Amino acid sequence: MLGARLYVDHLHEGERPLQVGQGLLAWDGAWYRSLVESGYSGVDQEGIRFFPGFVLLGRLLDAVLPGGAGVALVVLANAAALFAMALLLRLVREVTGDADLAGRAVWLTACFPPAFVLVWGYAEALFLLLAVATLLALARRSWWWAAVLASAAAVTRPTGALLAVAALASA
Repeated sequence: MLGARLYVDHLHEGERPLQVGQGLLAWDGAWYRSLVESGYSGVDQEGIRFFPGFVLLGRLLDAVLPGGAGVALVVLANAAALFAMALLLRLVREVTGDADLAGRAVWLTACFPPAFVLVWGYAEALFLLLAVATLLALARRSWWWAAVLASAAAVTRPTGALLAVAALASA
């Protein structure tokens, strides 16, 4: 740790990374905040790699919540993570009939090493919510809802298009 700190403080040439001190809006969160505040035309060309679903919902929340775009994105991500876990519990319980397994599935998802990003200002929690909701709709044979939710997931993250595979498998 001391060596890394020495490297960052004294040996590294150039600017320090912008991510230091940004908390729950580090890395991609800073991009999402810029997109909510300025739109796609207001950011560098690199910004187009971020899909618009999370950005649009962030803008809606930013309009009604105090605190700015950063607060809106973190609130959105945390609410989406909470609802995703609730739907995951319901999905596993409905598919397997095993309440204990459903509880373990939620705990394992929450404790999975990269799960920390579910509370950051990232699109992952919203995508997880939409993906689990899509799978629940497919399990219930609610094809129209599954299509709407999968489409929303595809607008949120590029991997959302893969939900079509789940839809085809369950048809």
